[in-house]
Amino acid sequence: MADFKGKNTIKSPAKLMFERSQYGLYAFPENNGTGPEQVLDFNFAERTLYGRINRQHDAIIPKQEFITSVRGSNNNTSTITAMNFVNDQFTDFQTHFFRATQMALIPQDDGILSEVVATRGYDDPYAIYRKYSSGLMTEYYDSYLTDRVAKILNLDDFLINFLYFLKEKGPNDPITLSGFQRSNHSNIFTSGLTIDLASLPFDNDETTQDLMLDNKAFAFYLNLAKQYGFSVNKRNPGVLTSNVYALFEDQEIGMPIKKYRERYPLLTNLNSMFSTQFEKALYQDLKHLKLLLKKYYNYFVTKNTIYKDIYVCGKVTKTNVYKRMYIDDIHDDIIINMYINIRNIEERKPFTDTELNVMINQSIRINKISSTKMIDHIDKRFKEEFMNKNGTLTFHKKRMQKKLDN
Repeated sequence: MADFKGKNTIKSPAKLMFERSQYGLYAFPENNGTGPEQVLDFNFAERTLYGRINRQHDAIIPKQEFITSVRGSNNNTSTITAMNFVNDQFTDFQTHFFRATQMALIPQDDGILSEVVATRGYDDPYAIYRKYSSGLMTEYYDSYLTDRVAKILNLDDFLINFLYFLKEKGPNDPITLSGFQRSNHSNIFTSGLTIDLASLPFDNDETTQDLMLDNKAFAFYLNLAKQYGFSVNKRNPGVLTSNVYALFEDQEIGMPIKKYRERYPLLTNLNSMFSTQFEKALYQDLKHLKLLLKKYYNYFVTKNTIYKDIYVCGKVTKTNVYKRMYIDDIHDDIIINMYINIRNIEERKPFTDTELNVMINQSIRINKISSTKMIDHIDKRFKEEFMNKNGTLTFHKKRMQKKLDN
Protein backbone atom coordinates (compact mmCIF):
# COMPACT_ATOMS: atom_id res chain seq x y z
CA MET A 1 0.00 0.00 0.00
CA ALA A 2 1.21 3.50 -0.85
CA ASP A 3 2.06 5.98 1.88
CA PHE A 4 -0.62 8.64 2.25
CA LYS A 5 0.50 12.11 3.32
CA GLY A 6 -2.57 14.26 2.70
CA LYS A 7 -3.53 16.76 5.40
CA ASN A 8 -5.14 20.19 5.38
CA THR A 9 -1.98 21.83 6.68
CA ILE A 10 -0.32 21.32 3.27
CA LYS A 11 -0.06 24.85 1.88
CA SER A 12 0.32 23.98 -1.79
CA PRO A 13 -3.13 23.39 -3.40
CA ALA A 14 -1.54 21.30 -6.14
CA LYS A 15 0.30 19.08 -3.68
CA LEU A 16 -2.77 18.70 -1.49
CA MET A 17 -4.87 17.74 -4.51
CA PHE A 18 -2.25 15.17 -5.52
CA GLU A 19 -2.12 13.63 -2.04
CA ARG A 20 -5.92 13.50 -1.82
CA SER A 21 -6.07 11.80 -5.21
CA GLN A 22 -3.49 9.23 -4.08
CA TYR A 23 -5.67 8.36 -1.11
CA GLY A 24 -8.79 8.26 -3.25
CA LEU A 25 -7.23 5.87 -5.74
CA TYR A 26 -5.14 3.56 -3.56
CA ALA A 27 -6.49 3.53 0.01
CA PHE A 28 -9.08 0.99 -1.15
CA PRO A 29 -7.73 -0.36 -4.45
CA GLU A 30 -10.62 -2.79 -5.06
CA ASN A 31 -12.97 -1.96 -7.94
CA ASN A 32 -10.55 0.55 -9.51
CA GLY A 33 -10.15 2.55 -6.34
CA THR A 34 -13.77 2.75 -5.19
CA GLY A 35 -13.16 -0.01 -2.67
CA PRO A 36 -15.34 -2.95 -1.60
CA GLU A 37 -19.10 -2.45 -1.61
CA GLN A 38 -19.31 -1.64 2.10
CA VAL A 39 -16.88 1.28 1.67
CA LEU A 40 -18.63 4.45 0.47
CA ASP A 41 -17.40 7.90 -0.49
CA PHE A 42 -19.80 10.17 1.39
CA ASN A 43 -18.36 13.20 -0.41
CA PHE A 44 -19.90 12.24 -3.77
CA ALA A 45 -23.09 13.92 -5.07
CA GLU A 46 -26.15 13.28 -2.87
CA ARG A 47 -24.17 10.93 -0.60
CA THR A 48 -22.99 14.11 1.15
CA LEU A 49 -26.60 14.38 2.34
CA TYR A 50 -26.97 10.72 3.36
CA GLY A 51 -29.50 10.43 6.17
CA ARG A 52 -30.27 14.15 5.95
CA ILE A 53 -32.61 13.90 2.96
CA ASN A 54 -35.19 11.28 2.05
CA ARG A 55 -35.80 9.81 -1.39
CA GLN A 56 -37.85 12.85 -2.36
CA HIS A 57 -34.92 15.11 -1.46
CA ASP A 58 -36.71 16.58 1.55
CA ALA A 59 -34.38 17.64 4.36
CA ILE A 60 -35.17 15.37 7.31
CA ILE A 61 -34.44 15.23 11.04
CA PRO A 62 -34.74 12.19 13.34
CA LYS A 63 -37.70 12.10 15.72
CA GLN A 64 -36.38 12.24 19.25
CA GLU A 65 -38.39 9.27 20.49
CA PHE A 66 -36.29 6.98 18.27
CA ILE A 67 -32.92 8.29 19.48
CA THR A 68 -31.54 5.98 22.18
CA SER A 69 -28.32 5.50 24.13
CA VAL A 70 -25.47 3.52 22.60
CA ARG A 71 -24.04 0.69 24.68
CA GLY A 72 -20.68 1.56 26.17
CA SER A 73 -17.88 -0.71 27.27
CA ASN A 74 -18.77 -3.47 29.77
CA ASN A 75 -22.42 -3.18 28.67
CA ASN A 76 -22.81 0.18 30.40
CA THR A 77 -25.05 2.83 28.91
CA SER A 78 -23.04 5.67 27.41
CA THR A 79 -23.95 9.30 26.88
CA ILE A 80 -23.64 8.79 23.13
CA THR A 81 -26.88 8.22 21.22
CA ALA A 82 -28.05 7.02 17.81
CA MET A 83 -31.18 5.80 16.03
CA ASN A 84 -32.72 2.75 17.75
CA PHE A 85 -31.99 0.21 15.01
CA VAL A 86 -28.48 1.62 14.59
CA ASN A 87 -27.90 0.90 18.26
CA ASP A 88 -29.01 -2.70 17.65
CA GLN A 89 -26.55 -3.00 14.78
CA PHE A 90 -23.71 -1.52 16.79
CA THR A 91 -24.40 -3.66 19.86
CA ASP A 92 -24.29 -6.84 17.75
CA PHE A 93 -21.20 -5.60 15.91
CA GLN A 94 -19.54 -4.77 19.24
CA THR A 95 -20.38 -8.16 20.73
CA HIS A 96 -18.99 -10.02 17.72
CA PHE A 97 -15.80 -7.97 17.89
CA PHE A 98 -15.42 -8.77 21.60
CA ARG A 99 -15.77 -12.50 20.93
CA ALA A 100 -13.13 -12.29 18.22
CA THR A 101 -10.62 -10.73 20.60
CA GLN A 102 -11.40 -13.34 23.26
CA MET A 103 -10.73 -16.07 20.72
CA ALA A 104 -7.48 -14.32 19.67
CA LEU A 105 -8.72 -13.96 16.10
CA ILE A 106 -7.61 -10.35 16.20
CA PRO A 107 -5.12 -8.51 18.47
CA GLN A 108 -6.31 -7.85 22.01
CA ASP A 109 -4.10 -4.82 22.65
CA ASP A 110 -5.09 -2.49 19.80
CA GLY A 111 -6.22 0.98 20.86
CA ILE A 112 -9.13 1.06 18.40
CA LEU A 113 -9.93 -2.35 16.96
CA SER A 114 -9.82 -4.53 20.07
CA GLU A 115 -12.52 -3.16 22.35
CA VAL A 116 -14.86 -1.33 19.99
CA VAL A 117 -16.44 1.67 21.75
CA ALA A 118 -18.48 4.52 20.27
CA THR A 119 -16.79 7.90 20.65
CA ARG A 120 -19.41 9.95 18.81
CA GLY A 121 -22.99 9.43 17.73
CA TYR A 122 -26.06 11.57 17.14
CA ASP A 123 -25.60 15.35 16.93
CA ASP A 124 -28.78 17.30 17.69
CA PRO A 125 -29.46 19.28 14.47
CA TYR A 126 -31.69 21.77 16.29
CA ALA A 127 -28.90 22.69 18.70
CA ILE A 128 -26.39 23.09 15.87
CA TYR A 129 -28.90 25.10 13.83
CA ARG A 130 -29.68 27.46 16.71
CA LYS A 131 -25.99 28.21 17.20
CA TYR A 132 -25.36 28.59 13.48
CA SER A 133 -28.43 30.75 12.73
CA SER A 134 -27.76 32.97 15.76
CA GLY A 135 -24.26 33.60 14.47
CA LEU A 136 -25.54 34.47 11.01
CA MET A 137 -28.22 36.81 12.37
CA THR A 138 -25.73 38.48 14.71
CA GLU A 139 -23.41 39.09 11.78
CA TYR A 140 -26.31 40.71 9.94
CA TYR A 141 -27.57 43.11 12.60
CA ASP A 142 -24.23 43.73 14.34
CA SER A 143 -21.94 44.06 11.29
CA TYR A 144 -23.79 44.28 7.99
CA LEU A 145 -26.20 46.95 9.22
CA THR A 146 -23.49 49.09 10.84
CA ASP A 147 -23.44 51.58 7.94
CA ARG A 148 -27.14 51.19 7.18
CA VAL A 149 -28.72 51.92 10.56
CA ALA A 150 -30.22 55.20 9.40
CA LYS A 151 -32.06 53.40 6.60
CA ILE A 152 -33.64 50.78 8.89
CA LEU A 153 -36.70 52.58 10.21
CA ASN A 154 -39.05 49.64 10.60
CA LEU A 155 -39.46 45.89 10.12
CA ASP A 156 -39.91 46.18 6.35
CA ASP A 157 -36.53 47.91 6.02
CA PHE A 158 -34.94 45.28 8.25
CA LEU A 159 -36.31 42.43 6.11
CA ILE A 160 -35.44 43.97 2.76
CA ASN A 161 -31.84 44.50 3.84
CA PHE A 162 -31.75 40.98 5.24
CA LEU A 163 -32.46 39.64 1.75
CA TYR A 164 -29.61 41.81 0.41
CA PHE A 165 -27.37 40.34 3.10
CA LEU A 166 -28.29 36.75 2.22
CA LYS A 167 -27.70 37.41 -1.46
CA GLU A 168 -24.19 38.60 -0.64
CA LYS A 169 -23.57 35.57 1.59
CA GLY A 170 -24.80 33.21 -1.12
CA PRO A 171 -26.43 29.76 -1.02
CA ASN A 172 -23.67 28.19 1.07
CA ASP A 173 -24.88 30.10 4.14
CA PRO A 174 -28.60 29.26 4.38
CA ILE A 175 -30.90 30.56 7.11
CA THR A 176 -33.81 28.12 6.85
CA LEU A 177 -33.72 24.94 8.94
CA SER A 178 -34.16 22.76 5.85
CA GLY A 179 -31.45 24.69 4.00
CA PHE A 180 -29.12 24.29 6.96
CA GLN A 181 -29.75 20.54 7.13
CA ARG A 182 -28.80 20.22 3.45
CA SER A 183 -25.67 22.35 3.84
CA ASN A 184 -22.10 21.79 4.96
CA HIS A 185 -22.96 23.52 8.23
CA SER A 186 -24.78 20.34 9.24
CA ASN A 187 -23.24 16.86 9.10
CA ILE A 188 -24.00 13.18 8.73
CA PHE A 189 -24.08 12.70 12.51
CA THR A 190 -27.36 14.68 12.68
CA SER A 191 -29.00 11.73 10.90
CA GLY A 192 -28.70 9.44 13.90
CA LEU A 193 -27.41 6.79 11.49
CA THR A 194 -23.68 7.26 12.10
CA ILE A 195 -21.29 6.18 14.85
CA ASP A 196 -17.61 7.06 15.16
CA LEU A 197 -15.44 4.56 17.00
CA ALA A 198 -11.97 5.94 16.29
CA SER A 199 -12.16 9.75 16.73
CA LEU A 200 -9.79 10.20 13.81
CA PRO A 201 -9.52 13.55 12.02
CA PHE A 202 -11.10 13.65 8.58
CA ASP A 203 -8.21 15.64 7.12
CA ASN A 204 -5.14 13.58 8.06
CA ASP A 205 -4.55 10.64 5.73
CA GLU A 206 -1.32 9.63 7.43
CA THR A 207 -3.06 9.12 10.79
CA THR A 208 -5.87 7.24 9.07
CA GLN A 209 -3.38 4.90 7.45
CA ASP A 210 -1.39 4.30 10.64
CA LEU A 211 -4.36 3.58 12.90
CA MET A 212 -6.87 2.01 10.53
CA LEU A 213 -5.74 1.04 7.02
CA ASP A 214 -2.55 -0.70 8.21
CA ASN A 215 -4.23 -2.16 11.29
CA LYS A 216 -3.96 -5.97 11.50
CA ALA A 217 -7.66 -6.20 12.31
CA PHE A 218 -8.82 -3.86 9.54
CA ALA A 219 -9.85 -6.56 7.04
CA PHE A 220 -11.87 -8.26 9.79
CA TYR A 221 -13.41 -4.90 10.66
CA LEU A 222 -14.49 -4.27 7.05
CA ASN A 223 -16.09 -7.70 6.71
CA LEU A 224 -17.88 -7.40 10.04
CA ALA A 225 -19.21 -3.95 9.14
CA LYS A 226 -20.81 -5.39 6.02
CA GLN A 227 -22.16 -8.36 7.96
CA TYR A 228 -24.03 -6.11 10.39
CA GLY A 229 -25.32 -3.64 7.82
CA PHE A 230 -22.81 -0.80 8.15
CA SER A 231 -21.12 1.23 5.45
CA VAL A 232 -17.55 2.36 6.14
CA ASN A 233 -16.68 5.98 5.39
CA LYS A 234 -13.96 5.98 2.74
CA ARG A 235 -12.43 9.25 3.90
CA ASN A 236 -12.55 8.26 7.59
CA PRO A 237 -12.93 4.48 7.95
CA GLY A 238 -13.40 4.69 11.70
CA VAL A 239 -16.87 6.08 11.01
CA LEU A 240 -19.72 3.61 10.48
CA THR A 241 -23.05 4.54 8.90
CA SER A 242 -26.10 2.29 8.80
CA ASN A 243 -26.79 0.95 5.31
CA VAL A 244 -30.54 1.52 5.49
CA TYR A 245 -31.10 0.05 2.02
CA ALA A 246 -29.59 -3.26 3.15
CA LEU A 247 -31.62 -3.19 6.35
CA PHE A 248 -35.02 -2.42 4.90
CA GLU A 249 -35.11 -3.05 1.15
CA ASP A 250 -32.45 -5.39 -0.24
CA GLN A 251 -34.33 -8.56 -1.13
CA GLU A 252 -31.14 -10.62 -1.38
CA ILE A 253 -29.93 -9.87 2.14
CA GLY A 254 -29.62 -12.65 4.69
CA MET A 255 -28.90 -13.01 8.38
CA PRO A 256 -27.87 -11.29 10.57
CA ILE A 257 -29.09 -8.13 8.83
CA LYS A 258 -32.47 -9.68 8.11
CA LYS A 259 -33.23 -9.91 11.83
CA TYR A 260 -33.41 -6.12 12.10
CA ARG A 261 -36.40 -6.17 9.78
CA GLU A 262 -38.02 -8.68 12.09
CA ARG A 263 -37.37 -6.41 15.09
CA TYR A 264 -38.92 -3.42 13.32
CA PRO A 265 -41.89 -4.83 11.36
CA LEU A 266 -43.42 -1.37 10.76
CA LEU A 267 -40.34 -0.31 8.79
CA THR A 268 -41.26 -2.22 5.65
CA ASN A 269 -39.13 -0.16 3.27
CA LEU A 270 -37.07 3.01 3.11
CA ASN A 271 -40.05 5.27 2.56
CA SER A 272 -41.78 3.94 5.67
CA MET A 273 -38.53 4.20 7.63
CA PHE A 274 -38.11 7.85 6.66
CA SER A 275 -41.76 8.74 7.26
CA THR A 276 -41.97 6.89 10.60
CA GLN A 277 -38.70 7.77 12.30
CA PHE A 278 -37.86 11.11 10.68
CA GLU A 279 -39.72 14.37 10.17
CA LYS A 280 -39.41 16.85 7.32
CA ALA A 281 -37.40 19.86 8.37
CA LEU A 282 -39.27 22.15 5.98
CA TYR A 283 -42.42 21.97 8.11
CA GLN A 284 -40.42 23.77 10.82
CA ASP A 285 -38.94 26.39 8.48
CA LEU A 286 -41.54 29.15 8.86
CA LYS A 287 -41.72 28.83 12.64
CA HIS A 288 -37.96 29.12 13.09
CA LEU A 289 -37.65 31.89 10.49
CA LYS A 290 -40.36 33.95 12.17
CA LEU A 291 -38.75 33.52 15.60
CA LEU A 292 -35.32 34.53 14.29
CA LEU A 293 -36.52 37.61 12.44
CA LYS A 294 -38.66 38.79 15.33
CA LYS A 295 -35.93 38.17 17.90
CA TYR A 296 -33.16 39.93 15.98
CA TYR A 297 -35.28 42.83 14.79
CA ASN A 298 -36.13 43.54 18.42
CA TYR A 299 -32.42 43.21 19.28
CA PHE A 300 -31.74 45.80 16.58
CA VAL A 301 -34.40 48.10 18.04
CA THR A 302 -32.89 47.73 21.53
CA LYS A 303 -29.50 48.74 20.19
CA ASN A 304 -30.87 51.51 17.97
CA THR A 305 -34.08 52.68 19.62
CA ILE A 306 -33.85 56.32 18.53
CA TYR A 307 -33.21 57.63 15.04
CA LYS A 308 -32.94 61.19 13.90
CA ASP A 309 -34.10 62.76 10.66
CA ILE A 310 -31.96 65.84 10.03
CA TYR A 311 -33.12 68.23 7.31
CA VAL A 312 -32.69 71.83 6.23
CA CYS A 313 -35.67 74.21 6.26
CA GLY A 314 -34.59 77.47 4.67
CA LYS A 315 -31.43 78.45 6.46
CA VAL A 316 -32.25 76.43 9.53
CA THR A 317 -31.18 72.83 10.20
CA LYS A 318 -33.90 70.91 11.97
CA THR A 319 -34.08 67.48 13.50
CA ASN A 320 -37.03 65.15 13.93
CA VAL A 321 -36.51 62.44 16.52
CA TYR A 322 -38.33 59.14 16.04
CA LYS A 323 -38.49 55.99 18.06
CA ARG A 324 -38.25 52.53 16.53
CA MET A 325 -40.94 50.21 17.85
CA TYR A 326 -40.69 46.62 19.02
CA ILE A 327 -42.87 43.99 17.36
CA ASP A 328 -44.91 41.21 18.94
CA ASP A 329 -45.42 39.14 15.81
CA ILE A 330 -44.86 39.03 12.06
CA HIS A 331 -47.83 38.50 9.75
CA ASP A 332 -47.94 35.16 7.93
CA ASP A 333 -48.05 36.84 4.50
CA ILE A 334 -44.78 38.63 5.25
CA ILE A 335 -43.07 35.43 6.40
CA ILE A 336 -44.29 33.53 3.33
CA ASN A 337 -42.90 36.28 1.10
CA MET A 338 -39.57 36.19 2.92
CA TYR A 339 -39.42 32.40 2.94
CA ILE A 340 -39.93 32.05 -0.81
CA ASN A 341 -37.34 34.73 -1.58
CA ILE A 342 -34.89 33.11 0.84
CA ARG A 343 -35.48 29.65 -0.62
CA ASN A 344 -34.74 31.09 -4.05
CA ILE A 345 -31.40 32.38 -2.77
CA GLU A 346 -30.59 29.07 -1.09
CA GLU A 347 -31.48 27.15 -4.26
CA ARG A 348 -29.21 29.38 -6.40
CA LYS A 349 -31.97 31.57 -7.84
CA PRO A 350 -33.81 29.25 -10.23
CA PHE A 351 -36.80 31.62 -10.44
CA THR A 352 -37.13 35.18 -11.75
CA ASP A 353 -38.74 37.95 -9.69
CA THR A 354 -41.92 37.62 -11.75
CA GLU A 355 -42.07 33.87 -11.15
CA LEU A 356 -41.44 34.42 -7.44
CA ASN A 357 -44.31 36.90 -7.19
CA VAL A 358 -46.65 34.39 -8.81
CA MET A 359 -45.50 31.69 -6.37
CA ILE A 360 -45.90 34.06 -3.41
CA ASN A 361 -49.47 35.00 -4.35
CA GLN A 362 -50.38 31.35 -4.93
CA SER A 363 -48.84 30.30 -1.63
CA ILE A 364 -50.64 33.00 0.37
CA ARG A 365 -53.95 31.78 -1.06
CA ILE A 366 -53.14 28.13 -0.32
CA ASN A 367 -52.07 29.04 3.22
CA LYS A 368 -55.62 30.18 3.95
CA ILE A 369 -56.70 26.58 3.35
CA SER A 370 -53.74 24.66 4.78
CA SER A 371 -50.25 25.72 5.84
CA THR A 372 -48.99 22.17 5.18
CA LYS A 373 -50.31 22.20 1.63
CA MET A 374 -48.75 25.60 1.14
CA ILE A 375 -45.32 24.35 2.25
CA ASP A 376 -45.69 21.28 0.03
CA HIS A 377 -46.56 23.51 -2.92
CA ILE A 378 -43.48 25.70 -2.41
CA ASP A 379 -41.20 22.74 -1.93
CA LYS A 380 -42.51 20.97 -5.01
CA ARG A 381 -41.65 23.95 -7.18
CA PHE A 382 -38.09 24.18 -5.88
CA LYS A 383 -37.60 20.43 -5.92
CA GLU A 384 -38.42 20.28 -9.61
CA GLU A 385 -35.57 22.70 -10.22
CA PHE A 386 -33.14 20.89 -7.89
CA MET A 387 -33.43 17.57 -9.68
CA ASN A 388 -31.98 19.11 -12.84
CA LYS A 389 -28.94 20.70 -11.17
CA ASN A 390 -25.44 19.74 -12.25
CA GLY A 391 -23.71 17.40 -9.83
CA THR A 392 -26.70 15.47 -8.52
CA LEU A 393 -27.03 11.73 -9.01
CA THR A 394 -29.96 12.44 -11.33
CA PHE A 395 -27.72 14.69 -13.40
CA HIS A 396 -24.98 12.02 -13.60
CA LYS A 397 -27.54 9.37 -14.61
CA LYS A 398 -28.95 11.57 -17.36
CA ARG A 399 -25.47 12.38 -18.65
CA MET A 400 -24.51 8.70 -18.69
CA GLN A 401 -27.74 7.79 -20.48
CA LYS A 402 -27.03 10.47 -23.08
CA LYS A 403 -23.57 8.97 -23.68
CA LEU A 404 -25.10 5.51 -24.08
CA ASP A 405 -27.70 6.86 -26.50
CA ASN A 406 -24.96 8.40 -28.60
